[in-house]
Amino acid sequence: MNDPAADQIEAAAATAAVDGRTATRAGVPELTDRELYANRELSWLDFNDRVLQLAEDDLLPLIERLKFLAIFVTNLDEFFMIRVAGVHDQVDARIDARRPDGLSPTDTLEGIAARVRELDRRHARQFTEVIRPALAEHDIRIVSCGDPDAPSDVIARHFREQIFPVLTPLAVGPGQPFPYISALSISLGLFLADPETGEERFARRGRSVAGLPAP
Repeated sequence: MNDPAADQIEAAAATAAVDGRTATRAGVPELTDRELYANRELSWLDFNDRVLQLAEDDLLPLIERLKFLAIFVTNLDEFFMIRVAGVHDQVDARIDARRPDGLSPTDTLEGIAARVRELDRRHARQFTEVIRPALAEHDIRIVSCGDPDAPSDVIARHFREQIFPVLTPLAVGPGQPFPYISALSISLGLFLADPETGEERFARRGRSVAGLPAP
């Protein structure tokens, strides 16, 4: 003789395929299903995508959109220095550390590369084709040293008065380890010769992006 209560318990515990996922008859998916989880690193890139979308929003003021372009790049720099570097360390150490999303470190790096290429193209197109021309219409121009319209005298004076005084020289000698080069800094590599002995030494002079002497 069948027990109705036992039959109900058995039916509730039975599983069935629902939309390609293993689920109970009550419609509750199994928590081991990889499709339920987002990769930690790729999810972060989705967040930075939302920052880029603000830069692409033509309803925002122009300078605000320029600021969001800068924030996008700063975020991406930190992402590569910390998160991507950590994934590379896992690959180098042959550690197959998989989170619930099921992606291996190598799979994660490949996903990051594809996603960042797409975001980088959008960022470059937004700045080159939209933001920069719009700034020029308001007499705000971004020029390089090689630009024929660049005021060379102003650039030279700015370097002489603002940049050169805070450059930090760092000599490199034979038998010594190569010096630590700080992140997000501008570095110049120079060969210096002793006027009396003719001995040559390699030196580095650096300046951080914040304007402070780089270590």
